[in-house]
Amino acid sequence: MFNNARFDLSDRLIHFFRQVDLEGDSAPYIQPEHFAFNSFVEDMVWPALFLLRCAVRSHRLWATWAVRKDVRTIFGPYPAVCFSEMPLAAFLQSSRSREAAGQAMSGYALTFPKSAMHKLGASPVIYGLADRNMLIPSGAGGGPRSFLVETLSLQEQHRYVTYNPSGPYKVDWMHEREWRWPYQDSLECLGQEIEEFGMVSDAASIPGFDFSCPTLKGIGIIVKTQEDAKKIKYDVLALIDRKVVRRDHFDHILVREELPDTSCLISPKEVQNMIDASLLDFSGYFSISDVEVRRVVSDFSARVHHLEKTAPAIEEGEDGGCWLWFHDNSNPYVRALVQAGRISVNKEGRYVASLDELDDFRDLRQRERLAGDLAREIYREVGTSCSYFSVRGSTNPDGIPFYVGGFPEDDLYHNRG
Repeated sequence: MFNNARFDLSDRLIHFFRQVDLEGDSAPYIQPEHFAFNSFVEDMVWPALFLLRCAVRSHRLWATWAVRKDVRTIFGPYPAVCFSEMPLAAFLQSSRSREAAGQAMSGYALTFPKSAMHKLGASPVIYGLADRNMLIPSGAGGGPRSFLVETLSLQEQHRYVTYNPSGPYKVDWMHEREWRWPYQDSLECLGQEIEEFGMVSDAASIPGFDFSCPTLKGIGIIVKTQEDAKKIKYDVLALIDRKVVRRDHFDHILVREELPDTSCLISPKEVQNMIDASLLDFSGYFSISDVEVRRVVSDFSARVHHLEKTAPAIEEGEDGGCWLWFHDNSNPYVRALVQAGRISVNKEGRYVASLDELDDFRDLRQRERLAGDLAREIYREVGTSCSYFSVRGSTNPDGIPFYVGGFPEDDLYHNRG
């Protein structure tokens, strides 16, 4: 098209995160008992950055009915994920002003190529219907809120947004320029769990949109500070190392505190220039020379072998797996071990190195002590932080943690609310 190079249009969809107060009117209808071993909140408030990191780590956005004051704002049988197609400058300006006013918006967001999202089922919402006198289903009590299918098909009801700028109570949400993606798989198990327990066991059980789909490469991330960006880069690199996504899946990170005034981000060309200046480049983490990889692997293997050779007599007892857990996934020593396959990344994002040279007949607790000694040696002589990680009764690093060592002050692994 030749007429779409306009400052009021965007070729990306934005999903922004807001702080969630579990005691507020807009608390989520579906709540997990826990998020993950590496993500936890100790308060009744879920910060926006915490939720962004949860989304990136799980590569999922929750689909909801957007319950407000015990009434669903999304109609029909399908919960949905909401997006906005507002231009970047508008989002930055709106997020600053609305956040300052204490409204439900923040400067943390994911952005997706609009054309790719459309292919995956996302569509712009429908603002109002032709029948101006149509009775809107009340949805009192938080239950299903649906139109008659003669009015609007079930397949389209999630797209409806009330629009009545001329009525006695003005309703106009067109400034949100909203799109929605519906979750259309079965909700039977989810409903049973909520009915029995009032919540779901973990966040992975909540229906949602999996954005690890290969056709969605070029996802953008918006954060407030460089410290935020450092945490997100850790999470993205872990997904790449786990082979969940390719290196170009997440395209760029925009740090709000470093962006120019929004007046400099009006035209599509200006926005693209800013994105080009903020591209994520992970290539250096995957280009360690073969010579350096062999050196690091030899060094690490020699350290573990020496540890076994000088260790006390074998103590027999509990079995299980024990690994050395490296905390910094960008450290050159760690990258070499990853490239060699000596380090694997478990489903929680821990970078664990196998201790093959230790005798498997040693008691699990003895191997933990030895791994702790190795961790201190590597920190002292190599300069990278690590500790031990163990799973009782299993050699699967995805198993339930039995015990872990200490954490560095700069702890990027844990996502704390």
